[in-house]
Amino acid sequence: MTFAKRLNLDVAKLERGEIIKTSISISSPQDFKTLFGPSLNYDQLQSVLKAVELTDNDPIASYQAGLKHFTAYTTGAVGFLDPGIGKEFFEKRFPMQVNVTLGTTITVSQDVVVPPGSPPEFVSCDNLIFDGGSYVLQGTSFTMWVTNQLAIKSQGSRPYNIGILGVDGAPGYAGAPGGSQAQAPNGSNAGTPSPGVCTGAGSGGNGTAGSTGYDGVHGGDGQTGLPSIMANINIASFASNQPPLVIFGQSGQGGPGGDGGAGGTGQQGGNGGNGCSSGCEGTDGGNGANGGDGGKGGDGGNGGSAVNGGPLLVNLNANQQGPSFFQYVSATAKPGPGGNFGNGGAGGAGGSAGSGGHGSRDGTNGNTGAPGSNGAQGSAGPSYGAAPTLTPGTYTPPSSN
Repeated sequence: MTFAKRLNLDVAKLERGEIIKTSISISSPQDFKTLFGPSLNYDQLQSVLKAVELTDNDPIASYQAGLKHFTAYTTGAVGFLDPGIGKEFFEKRFPMQVNVTLGTTITVSQDVVVPPGSPPEFVSCDNLIFDGGSYVLQGTSFTMWVTNQLAIKSQGSRPYNIGILGVDGAPGYAGAPGGSQAQAPNGSNAGTPSPGVCTGAGSGGNGTAGSTGYDGVHGGDGQTGLPSIMANINIASFASNQPPLVIFGQSGQGGPGGDGGAGGTGQQGGNGGNGCSSGCEGTDGGNGANGGDGGKGGDGGNGGSAVNGGPLLVNLNANQQGPSFFQYVSATAKPGPGGNFGNGGAGGAGGSAGSGGHGSRDGTNGNTGAPGSNGAQGSAGPSYGAAPTLTPGTYTPPSSN
């Protein structure tokens, strides 16, 4: 009931056993801290500070810097809000919506998946029952209060009850293949100087050599993953004779690089022109030209970096903190793999020989061009991402203020 009163929600609904699901608009970071800011011990405050420490990859006014500063401020890890940090975040997120779920007893019988880009999620109840479902948070802040007891009636399809996850980076775009080309110009046919006479006529012209095929386009780089956001989970007690609560944590993995485009086929060589053929005279046919070499395949894009996860704070009954009651399973986020190289294009076909006139030599066919070289394989992303850092604590009931 504490949070219902604090948020000016209908307490009578909770007393009747109803579930309240609503969205609260928070006008400022200061108001958010007043309504939702957890009370942390020294070790937890230090854990938050370490997890949200700004790096060279967080420009001071960026969204990411603002998210970290906001987390530090609302948890009390820093005592004041610096308007010079994270301007982009605060301008975009405030007023901030917070999805709130309150109930005397909440039963989770299916997977509750909160997708990337969702508002922070706040759940509070006296009793929470997992009956075949789970909570899955993807790049979203999560706060949970179970003020009496958490029970696990049956496990769902996932190997965990609560997942605190980042968001994998988007894959790089695939490079386009090298474009096609029309055949190179043909050699000209030999003319007839006068009717029925080829005397003085030249041979058929040689075809024009084919050009090299167009190169394939390089694949795009995979995007950097997005981190898991801070989770604050508070459980007064666990029911007896049940499996342990399992929380899984993994931050965002890097996106794979895009594949390089295939090189274009070399241009077909021009055909040789026909020799003069008039009466009983003739001249030699022109030679077909060689086809162009295939285009170079595009390089594969580089994979994106994985990112470190945010803090995970879990506060439990002092007598129920062992592995028979709670287990944290985590995985390191991997960088994205590099994209595959584009194959070199095939050599262009040689032009056809021109026909010789009466008793004269035909031209020769042109040779097929050499295949193009393959592009380079993209590199994997430069860094792995640490899982959300668990900092355990002892459950303290929420303040009635």
